[in-house]
Amino acid sequence: MRIDPEEIRRRFAAMDDDGLLDVNPDELSELARGIYEEECARRGFDEEVEEDATLDAGDGGGDEPGGESVMDLEDEDGEDGPAWAEDAVCVCTFAAAPGSGALDDIVKARAVLLAAAIPCFSTTVELPPAREGHPPSSEVSIFVPGPLHLHAAAILDRDLLNANHEEEWRLHFEAISDEQLLALRPDLFTAGLVDRAARMKRVYAGEVARRGLNR
Repeated sequence: MRIDPEEIRRRFAAMDDDGLLDVNPDELSELARGIYEEECARRGFDEEVEEDATLDAGDGGGDEPGGESVMDLEDEDGEDGPAWAEDAVCVCTFAAAPGSGALDDIVKARAVLLAAAIPCFSTTVELPPAREGHPPSSEVSIFVPGPLHLHAAAILDRDLLNANHEEEWRLHFEAISDEQLLALRPDLFTAGLVDRAARMKRVYAGEVARRGLNR
């Protein structure tokens, strides 16, 4: 998916000060980092960002492969993460292999959630190389408060992930023959998604009714 610099710029601009300073510039692509630094400079945060970078560099990178990075759970509420971390739920995971576009998606995912007033934090698990001579990779998981999990997942689907799926579908449809394309029925290949949405709404309405609540 082509990365739109203006979209990244809008997402950073939508963050509050704490959310912006919580972003780790080392996780960003060169493009996203440049835009991030522009936004920090616009708000007069240059010195704070440089100080944070110096502190990070002094940590010595003491992470063990297969463990969590020291920056994972750091938050303004404490070094062990925000107050709601104990009840946090993973809303998405990205495989951040070198050279992939995953880091841009991670930045976008955090920005999408923060713009929707959904707090989040991320953890990074370093993975050993798949084969000898291959570069190491990592998995970045984004966590949100448990009660907001459904909202967060839906917002990420709508504002980020569905665009990726749309490109995958486009490439798939372009690759099949005319006969195969015409043999497909949209009412069938979307049936699972439609059914899932109907079931979620039905279960939610049932629970509201069971509790005798009114909306």
